[in-house]
Amino acid sequence: MPKYVLLIHGDADAWATMGPDEKARIDAGHSRFMDTECSAVIGGHELAGASTAVTVRPRGSERPLVTDGPFAETKEIVGGFYIAAA
Repeated sequence: MPKYVLLIHGDADAWATMGPDEKARIDAGHSRFMDTECSAVIGGHELAGASTAVTVRPRGSERPLVTDGPFAETKEIVGGFYIAAA
């Protein structure tokens, strides 16, 4: 059975300054999605903020290299995800 990752993009600055009513409206949209598509959704979660992001690069037999980032040239970040099966 094929599986898909649905990425949730957003503007972190807009989310940080958004009022509680707008956040509640967005959360309600996620709830509606889960109510209608729950049989296909295997999992999902909100991700930590971009300020906590790190990049992990393998280095053969050495320990992986962990650095701050990634740093995208955009205001949008991946804020969460769903995993769904067809």
